[in-house]
Amino acid sequence: MSAISDPGRPSRRDRRRAQKLIDTAFAEGRLTAADRTLRAERIAAAHSRGDLAMITRDLVAPTTAALGKAMDPTTLSSMRVGGGTGSTLKVPGSTLRVPSGATIDVSALSRKVRLFIIIAIASFIGICLLGFLALIPAMVGGFQSGVDEATSEPTVEPGGPAGQAPERSATNLHSPAGWSALVDAIESASGTTAVYDAVIYPQYASIGLDDDGAVERRFYRDGNWQDSVSVRTPAVGEPVDLGEIDPEIVAGLPAETAAYFDLDAPTGAYLIVNAHFGGPKIMVYVQSDGGSQFRQYGLDGQPLN
Repeated sequence: MSAISDPGRPSRRDRRRAQKLIDTAFAEGRLTAADRTLRAERIAAAHSRGDLAMITRDLVAPTTAALGKAMDPTTLSSMRVGGGTGSTLKVPGSTLRVPSGATIDVSALSRKVRLFIIIAIASFIGICLLGFLALIPAMVGGFQSGVDEATSEPTVEPGGPAGQAPERSATNLHSPAGWSALVDAIESASGTTAVYDAVIYPQYASIGLDDDGAVERRFYRDGNWQDSVSVRTPAVGEPVDLGEIDPEIVAGLPAETAAYFDLDAPTGAYLIVNAHFGGPKIMVYVQSDGGSQFRQYGLDGQPLN
């Protein structure tokens, strides 16, 4: 049955759609003001959808109008096809074959598409956030340490002014001593060892401290807070207590990750600790000439799936 012979009673939505067609045609110069007024009166007096189609049939291509009606969500959401070895759903200008007994549910499909888009956007934002947290410390200083330095002990520089103790060099934050010093510094600065997130390189770290429900991002380098650099960001996830992590476990994770990926000559490593997606975890990134690999661990050092 063509649209012109459709005897169905037109809804207000049908009349609005027809009115929009003549308004658009008038705006584009395809109708005179008198013709527009006449057609509007006929739309108001139309007794069927076929009458509306007659009024507007010269304003839109027939195949487009018919396809628009055939693809109307109200029609497709309840359309069922079946019978025989296969059924045919006819749409103006094309024929769609579907399996026997199949059901076309546009509303369910629409919900799935929206869910997929939401998940994709959330994943993209999460990846961008992790990348942002990892890149911020690089603005503060150069990346120098390799994984083989992860368990190194602090060294003592000889010399020093008379009557003073020799100066200690910067401690590798991936070593037990360096990790403990960082955790102590966090507790001194915030009164707690819990943080929203931490990105930790061997020489410096970016720490998200709790600040009245928001996050104050501060940078730690050479045993001191870099007070000239501080950023406030929205809180994401739940705080993670760095004091619960065994420093000896931290020291071994970069080398363990490199071995897992068979990286014989890693060029560097960094750790990310947070609870943004799921429970608290330690993400260990190991870099090499071929790129970067990462593995996730629990706070107890056990690998996560």
